[in-house]
Amino acid sequence: MDILKKLINELLKEWHEGNSPGFAISIISEKSYFDTYYYGCASLEHTIPIDKDTIFYLCSLSKQFTAACLAFLIEDNKISLSEPLRKFFPELPAGVYDPINIGHLVHMTSGIHEWYDMMEHSGSYTMEYPWRKSIIPLLARQRHLSFTPGDRFSYCNTNYSLVALIIELITSKSLVEFARQMIFEPLKMNSTFFCEDNNRVIPHLAAGYYRVSDINKTADKLPPLIGAGGVYSNLPDMTTWLQAILNQKWQPRIFKILFEPNLLNNGKLNPYLMGFKNRYYHDHFILDHGGAVPGFFSHISYLPHQNCGFVWLANHNNFKPDQFTNALLSYLETEYKPVDNSIGNSIPQFSDPAKYSGNYIYLDDEKSLTLTVENNSLLIEGNPDKFLQQQDNVFVNVNDNSNFIIIEEYHQLVILCIISENEDIFLLKTLNLPRLKHYKPFCGSYYSPELDVTYSFTNCKDKLYIDAVKKFSGTDLIPIAPDIFLSPSKGFKLRFQRNKKQKIISFFLDSFRSQNFIFHKIPGKNF
Repeated sequence: MDILKKLINELLKEWHEGNSPGFAISIISEKSYFDTYYYGCASLEHTIPIDKDTIFYLCSLSKQFTAACLAFLIEDNKISLSEPLRKFFPELPAGVYDPINIGHLVHMTSGIHEWYDMMEHSGSYTMEYPWRKSIIPLLARQRHLSFTPGDRFSYCNTNYSLVALIIELITSKSLVEFARQMIFEPLKMNSTFFCEDNNRVIPHLAAGYYRVSDINKTADKLPPLIGAGGVYSNLPDMTTWLQAILNQKWQPRIFKILFEPNLLNNGKLNPYLMGFKNRYYHDHFILDHGGAVPGFFSHISYLPHQNCGFVWLANHNNFKPDQFTNALLSYLETEYKPVDNSIGNSIPQFSDPAKYSGNYIYLDDEKSLTLTVENNSLLIEGNPDKFLQQQDNVFVNVNDNSNFIIIEEYHQLVILCIISENEDIFLLKTLNLPRLKHYKPFCGSYYSPELDVTYSFTNCKDKLYIDAVKKFSGTDLIPIAPDIFLSPSKGFKLRFQRNKKQKIISFFLDSFRSQNFIFHKIPGKNF
C-alpha cells in the first residue's frame, strides 16, 4: 500500500499543498477495505479540511441510484423496460414519442432532446427553473427526435429525469423517499440522499470551486434536475455502495438487472448499461460512471475481473480527472489477477475508423492537422495523446475523458469536432468551403414552436450573423456546405431548408446532444 499511497500523493500533490480544494478517495477489493485518502479543504473561506464527514454533490453519478430504484420495480414486476413512455405521459405527441420505451431512457438511446439544450436555446435556463412543471409540457412541444430510438447511444440527462418521474408515478412516493427506503437505509448509507432544493442548508457540505488564472472562485448553485443528478453523499457511504457492487451479497438480482448488456438496433453493444458505462482499459473490462458540474467531480470504477474498484469525490473541477482515474486503473490491473466473472464478456464492436484519417482544416484560420489511425485509436500528428474509439464516431482521450473527438459525416462532408474542458474546435476534411455570393436569402426572422423563441439573421461584410438569445447574439456563422452553417464558437449547426421554388423556408438547429430543433421563417421579416 506504500506504493499506492506514493502514487496518489504524486498525482494529487498540487491539491494537498496549502489552502486548496481537494479530494476524498477510497480504493477497495472484494475481501478487504484497503485505504481512504483525504486532501484539501471543504471550505477555503473557513479553512475546513475534507474528512470522512464531508458531503459532496455526486452530479451524474446520481444516475446509478435512479437506475437501481427502477431495477427494484422491474424485479417486482411493476414495470418492464419494454413499456412505452407514453403509458406514463399520454400528453406527449404520439407521432414523436410512440417508439420510445423505458429501456431507451435508462440506456440513453431514446433520441429525446437534452433538457439543458432546450432551455439554453430558448434562453430560459436558470438554476431556479421549475423543471418538474416544465419538462413534460416542453417535451410535448417537440416535433422531432434527435434520432430513431435505439439507433445509437447519446448521453442525455432528460432520460433519467423522466425515469425519476415514472418511479414516483408507480410508487406514489417521491424519489427521495423511495431511494432512502430501498437503498440508503438498508445499506446504512445514512449521509446519502436525493435533494432537489439547491437552496437547502446541508451540514458538512463542501463548497464547490473552480479555478481561473490560479485563483479559486466559488461555483454557482447546483443544477435542479433530480434523477439525472440530485444525490449528496460522503466517502464512507460511497465506499459502502462500491462494496455492495463488488461482493453483490446485497440484492444481487438488482445488480444483475443493472449490468445486463443492451444492444442497439444494428445489433452492436450499447456502451451504456443502467447507470453504468461499460468500457475497456488496456483490454480490461470496466464498469464506471462519473459526474461533473462547475465545482464538483465524482467517479466510481469497478473492475469485475479483478473484483476491485475505487471511488473519488472532489469539490473542484480544474484538474484532469481521467489522468488520475487511469493511473489508478493501471495500478489495480497489475496488482490484482483476473478472477472468474461472467460480467463483461461482450466486447463492443465498432466500425473501422480508418476512413477518418487524413488532413483537416481549422475553420477560423485555415491551418490544418493530420489524423492517423492506429489500433482503433486516432492520433493527431504532433500530439502525444491517443484517442480511443468509444463509439463508431466518438474517440476519447485516454488521459483525459473530458477531451474527445466527434466525427460527423454529412452530405460527403466530414466534420471533426475536438471537445475539451475550455473550448470546442471544429475542423473540416476539405479545403473547398462554399463561398457564398448572396447571404440575403438566409436573412430574416425564424420562429421555433418547439422552443417558443425567435432567431434573426443579418448579413454584414459578407458574413451571416445571428441575433438570438443572449448567449448566441452576435455570433457569426461559417458556411460549410450548401445551406449549412456552423458556429465554431458556440458549437451548433444550422441546416436551412428550401421549398420547391428554392426559397429558404426554415432551418434545423443541431447542438452537441440534441438535433432537429425546427425554426420556420416568418413571412415579411427580412433584413
